[in-house]
Amino acid sequence: QGRVSVRYVVALDHPDPYRLAEEAFVPLLVTNGDGAPGGPHREQALEIAGAVVSAVERRGETLHVRVFNPDPEPTVVTVPGRRGWRLDLAERPLEPFEDRLVLEGHRIATLALDEAEGGPPLR
Repeated sequence: QGRVSVRYVVALDHPDPYRLAEEAFVPLLVTNGDGAPGGPHREQALEIAGAVVSAVERRGETLHVRVFNPDPEPTVVTVPGRRGWRLDLAERPLEPFEDRLVLEGHRIATLALDEAEGGPPLR
């Protein structure tokens, strides 16, 4: 069958399960390799920090990312090297952003991301 790698976390009484999952499994980097030592170079097409990512979905030529802030305090969501639009629940543009935006406490945001300039495509 070949080599299989798995990751898991066991935690008792962790105060924030969302943060625990992010600490354990984000960033999730996927690449193809030939199994040779050193392997292929690693690329990261998307980086998001400051909020919990709950969905990433391709909509036509645009990547939609849904994030939420489980805390009562505002947070700064960073999407380095990316710009796009914050959308409302009907997916209409609310406001443009570049690299970062503020997400109030206990709020959800949907971001429509443009392709990165000079970076790998979001495909």
